[in-house]
Amino acid sequence: MITQEKELRGLLTAWEESLGFSDDQDLPLLFFLHGFPDCPQSYLEQWKFFKDYPIVSPWNRGVGKSISPRNPKRYGLHGHLLDHLQILDEIDKRKKRKVIVIGHDIGSLYSWNLAVHLKDRLQGLVLINGVSPSQMIRRVFNPKQVAKSWYIALFQIPLLAEKFWNRYEKQITSRVFAKGGKPRGLESREAIKMGKAINQYQQAFYECPEHYTSTAVEFPLLSICGKDDPFLEPADETELKKIATNFELEVIEGGHWVHQQNHQLVNQKILEFIQQTSES
Repeated sequence: MITQEKELRGLLTAWEESLGFSDDQDLPLLFFLHGFPDCPQSYLEQWKFFKDYPIVSPWNRGVGKSISPRNPKRYGLHGHLLDHLQILDEIDKRKKRKVIVIGHDIGSLYSWNLAVHLKDRLQGLVLINGVSPSQMIRRVFNPKQVAKSWYIALFQIPLLAEKFWNRYEKQITSRVFAKGGKPRGLESREAIKMGKAINQYQQAFYECPEHYTSTAVEFPLLSICGKDDPFLEPADETELKKIATNFELEVIEGGHWVHQQNHQLVNQKILEFIQQTSES
């Protein structure tokens, strides 16, 4: 993987890209979107497993070398969507290659938004311990989910949340990683200053209602949930039927970072999904 950097829409933007993209158009491009607090290296086990596929994994706005803007809207769903579409245009100028979008945590919101806008370019969407904007809105009324994600309310306080995060970032991330089941040895590799990136949660809270829909999408969806996720209630079939007509649900052993804890099984499920959707 190599880090690419380019100014997109007036801001330096970074993404990880695999070298030597194959001309074989039968292989879809795998577009990985990470969560918070996290970075693209969260998907290292997936990069290794899918080494023969073209892979792209952007840094979320305000994380790593993706510059932190002053305008809070650039951290939102619309801002990330425009960045991601432009990155795809940079690396797939002919717009011929199919795309599998894979998102974890808050990256799932961006993944859903991108999947909807890719239309015929999309082969399928994978959500790993993540939800769509419509699910997020509905879960505001789910007591179990509210109890698990109470911290999102704290993140809504302008300036205070950012100052609090910057002061206690190391302690917070250490506790979050331990509680979420991130394997030991990965914390230091992914400990990147990302104080302003907390704006992602504020903007997601504001913008999700704009993306709420009661219409189920028709593209293929794979939802992978760690059954012991302390931050997110696992999805069930009743919930997924409200957002998609063509979905698979896998609830497996693991916590919030199930794609690291149980990467062999997660990788196998994603591979099967890629194979199934390429045949349809």
